[in-house]
Amino acid sequence: MVDYEDVHHYYVHNHYSTYAGIAVGKYLAKTTRMPFVLADRASYGDGQYYSLGYSLQTGGQSWEGLRNSITRVMSSNLFGIPMAGAHLCDLSNMADEELCIRWLQVGAFFPYLESGFTSSPNNQAFPNLNANFLSALNASISLRYSILKHIYAVILQSNGSGSIFKPMFYEFPSDSVLYDSNESFNDEQFMLGSALLVAPICYQGTESMTRYFPRTTWYDFVTGERVSNGSEKSGHFQVSSKLNSTAPLFLRGGYIVPSQSVSGINSSQGLSNSYDLRIGIKDTGNNSYQARGMLIGVNNLADSELTYSRCVASKCLIDVSLNGNNENLILKFKAENHAMLEEFHIRSLIFYGLSSNKQALNISINSGPHQKIEVVRGEFNKITLLINTTLKADAEITIFHGEKKSVEKVEYTDSSIGNPQISLDFVPEDSSQTASSVKDGNVAS
Repeated sequence: MVDYEDVHHYYVHNHYSTYAGIAVGKYLAKTTRMPFVLADRASYGDGQYYSLGYSLQTGGQSWEGLRNSITRVMSSNLFGIPMAGAHLCDLSNMADEELCIRWLQVGAFFPYLESGFTSSPNNQAFPNLNANFLSALNASISLRYSILKHIYAVILQSNGSGSIFKPMFYEFPSDSVLYDSNESFNDEQFMLGSALLVAPICYQGTESMTRYFPRTTWYDFVTGERVSNGSEKSGHFQVSSKLNSTAPLFLRGGYIVPSQSVSGINSSQGLSNSYDLRIGIKDTGNNSYQARGMLIGVNNLADSELTYSRCVASKCLIDVSLNGNNENLILKFKAENHAMLEEFHIRSLIFYGLSSNKQALNISINSGPHQKIEVVRGEFNKITLLINTTLKADAEITIFHGEKKSVEKVEYTDSSIGNPQISLDFVPEDSSQTASSVKDGNVAS
């Protein structure tokens, strides 16, 4: 079979997607400085020719298809195609609601999110589904949008290449357990950037699974509960997630992740430049604390010309670092081109793992006058400081303790996430150890 002149189909069949992508990419490059090609077929190395997104077929509507979608998105990232995702619930009739809910919970963390619902007469539209599905849909998509700018920042940090959705051994290369092909969690858990670990439920008929946490400090992203067996050693924990909730998400100690309120938001263009900074404390010894993260210094990422000039041709990431101890904490914002970047608003600082029994906290911004701030204390040493301040990319905040005094109770809702109803239990190595559990906010032992 001859395709063109003397070129036989045999030699070019597997290159069709590459040639098509190159042609489309060249055309788009004439109309925008940020061309993007979304393909459902791709070859290794296509990303060198054009900016590529990859929509994966998962091989059928099944629990195995769900698990395969995780490994295939990770593989695409390893092949240099970070903007990859899979059809949620595949493209079939959604006969298994539990499967589709779990797939949705996982897919909310794919770099590229796409619904697999079709116009088939047997297909169920979102409004016709029951309360469990709609709750899971709302919680999962809200959680995704609340951290969407963090995901964008991770993509910008890697210059649009490399891996952002990756296996755990990328971040913990010395952990031999993460190379064991017999351990299913190595194909089912994943890192989102360096700061977030997702440990989904991807088997039928269960709301809990044993998951592995590499050696470091981990916090439940929503509640702030520390994942610990009494030490900083790696270990297996029982994590739980209800069907009307999200996949379990954990913040790595030593990292800062911004989240946003998504009330009334129906697209990424509606996201503001107002953030809650979630700070996972890592004790480096002698009660010394460190954490780091980043923000995007441009609000309207839908403006391709502005995004290109500030984030591609230049750098628009703002480095955020925290250093200090129980008495004083210094939070610094630093950017190479801070004069070009926009101001941003910090609604609150949410500390996970900060040991403090003081009630009166004060801040100083850029060495200015001390300001008394309202404090909200939650379970698991989760401390929220409502600072409500607008800053520039070269700002510095000092947080220090004043005298003990009563502080009026403040009503505060963590509106950027909602209530995911996630719980976890430590799985002891032997029966002599005691497992503690947290179920729906109640502590039991």
